[in-house]
Amino acid sequence: SLAGSSVAHMTRPSDGKPPRKVAFVHCVGSRDNLCGAGYCSSACCMYTAKQVALAKKLDPDLEVTVFFMDLRAFGKDFEAYIDAVQALPGVTYRRAMPSSVHQRQRTGELLVSYAGADGTLQEEAFDLLVLAIGLAPPQGFQDLGRALGLDLNEYGFARTDAYHPTLTGRSGLFVAGAFREPKDIPETVAEAAAAVAEVVAFVRPQRPAPADKPWEVRDVSEEEPRTGVFVCACNGELDGLDLSALVKGARALPGVEHAQLLTAACSPQGLDALVQAIGDAALNRVVLAGCSHRLYADQFDDGMRRAGLDPRFLARVNLRDQVAYPHAGAPARTGKALSLVAMAAAGVRALHGLDALGLTARQPLTQRALVVGGGAAGLTAALQLAHLGLPVHLVEREEQLGGQWRPIRYQVDGSDPQAALRDLLDQVQHTEGLTLHLQTQITALEGDPGRYRATLTGPEGEQTLEVGAVVVATGGQPAPTTDYLYGQDPRVLTQREMEQQIADGTLARAGSVVMIQCAGSREPGRPYCSRICCTQAVKNALRLKELRPELDLYVLYRDIRTYGFREAAYQEARDAGVVFLRYELPHKPQVAARAQGLSVSLTDPVSGLPLELNADLLVLSTGIDAGDQKSLASTLGTPLNADGFFQEEHAKMKPLDLAKGGLFVAGLAHSPRFLEETIAQAQAMDGMTPAAVTLLLAVIRRGELRKAS
Repeated sequence: SLAGSSVAHMTRPSDGKPPRKVAFVHCVGSRDNLCGAGYCSSACCMYTAKQVALAKKLDPDLEVTVFFMDLRAFGKDFEAYIDAVQALPGVTYRRAMPSSVHQRQRTGELLVSYAGADGTLQEEAFDLLVLAIGLAPPQGFQDLGRALGLDLNEYGFARTDAYHPTLTGRSGLFVAGAFREPKDIPETVAEAAAAVAEVVAFVRPQRPAPADKPWEVRDVSEEEPRTGVFVCACNGELDGLDLSALVKGARALPGVEHAQLLTAACSPQGLDALVQAIGDAALNRVVLAGCSHRLYADQFDDGMRRAGLDPRFLARVNLRDQVAYPHAGAPARTGKALSLVAMAAAGVRALHGLDALGLTARQPLTQRALVVGGGAAGLTAALQLAHLGLPVHLVEREEQLGGQWRPIRYQVDGSDPQAALRDLLDQVQHTEGLTLHLQTQITALEGDPGRYRATLTGPEGEQTLEVGAVVVATGGQPAPTTDYLYGQDPRVLTQREMEQQIADGTLARAGSVVMIQCAGSREPGRPYCSRICCTQAVKNALRLKELRPELDLYVLYRDIRTYGFREAAYQEARDAGVVFLRYELPHKPQVAARAQGLSVSLTDPVSGLPLELNADLLVLSTGIDAGDQKSLASTLGTPLNADGFFQEEHAKMKPLDLAKGGLFVAGLAHSPRFLEETIAQAQAMDGMTPAAVTLLLAVIRRGELRKAS
């Protein structure tokens, strides 16, 4: 790590010496059926790249070699990141899997054996070996999952429906994150929020809960500050501190009129004692020292209101996490605790001129949402928001709903995407509180977060809507290409076109089919990976082999990126006789049209020999394009990234928040992704809102859990 009071140094664990040559090895315990982990762990390629970049930052002279089978940089902006890491001086990415590792006893070096690019056995010595070991279900969670009635897959991960990614087979039980399938942080955060939205919808009361008593809050802006300090023992968790001395010291602080020790301030008795003391001592400022401010915030805010005070006059001091835990046994820790209390007391004492609850400055938020886009993301987000009781307006510029879901005719897992779409459309069209606007676009957005005025332009002219939040779900489109004779020869198709022809039964008879991956992608004109193409090719290849087992089928690729459990389909395709041939970007396949078929020539990167394939059909994986989003981005006042997709506020912690408050993004408008990932992102729109979390906490506290239908 580069954080902390001093710069980190890399050392070899065996002898403490700084390494000069380091090797990273991918796929250790992943993509390996021999150890029961035939899946890809999805995140390893990128966190290895991050560690390589960090190592080079710590030691610019370090020599780094990364052994890999396929580079799976399929996330948003991942391709650019891993390209930059590969370009670092002294960094070598080697497409090889080490077969053995031996240690030299005299030097402690590790001798790595592997098959070189030319197929010959190579050996190289390294000072340090770093293994990317992948992800597995937490130990014991398989037993827990079975006890809870979860359906687990062969690897022990929770199995869910692709069209409802956080729902389990048991009502009221939800999953999210890597326990469902190995994934990176952005997808984990989005799925967690999606699960929150599902839980909120599940526990939401049928009728609105009765409002709490509106406590009278007095305006103290003209009063002299009178501060009370309450030290909570946290039910014994702070016993190592001298709490009596802390209370005594607090009484001597400037402006402190009252100091008191509470056993458990969060308990009903503790809250009653705090409220009673505020009234008896006529306090108008409060410092509460105990546990984290992240805990019991609602209870303490309610307590302040019961005492007639604005909750903003409450300052929390985290003695547990900032003093008791990190300084266990330190003699000066009570002194640090008093310093923190003194700072909080000084800060709360300086609060002047606030009116009661800031009513003159606050305005109510508009309880209405606008969803822009009627594809998978927009439909899912709008339906989920409506289920939470929020009025929703769904805007779609085309004549029909469905977007890029409509052309998906079958899935790798055998499910029927068209049946799922019909079910979703039926729900959307019959859900109360959800208003559809077809052939309509948003042409202006004014106002502030929570109080926007959106102008919609459609067949009936312009109309203005007051909305509190906007979900951008405008989708993407198939990437255009003119490579490999596409558009010039009818025997050259895209993967989507072939899928439609297979489903419709109109695919021409063919004895041989060649598929070319990354057609127009991962190149200067479109430098990113479109994420879905490898699996789409594998899916179509399997369907072709199922229909015509005798077919000769070749897939020409640069990296196969069937991450997660999609790896099983890749293995199945190889077992079915699909031949995968790799090519390098400088030596792209060449296609020539002949009367008897298409000639596809390439160079085998291992042998260096030329190969020529005869194809009756050539199928291109062309990827996903963002489309022209500049006008909408300008209207919304939010930026696009270099590839034309909407730029989120923070790639990992706020993957779906746009830079402008109250605006969110989901689905292909965010970046290329699979249908189930789009659905999870769309559901996350509702789970990430503070209102959803507040409702969830309120419902749980009141015990208003309703039975699932």
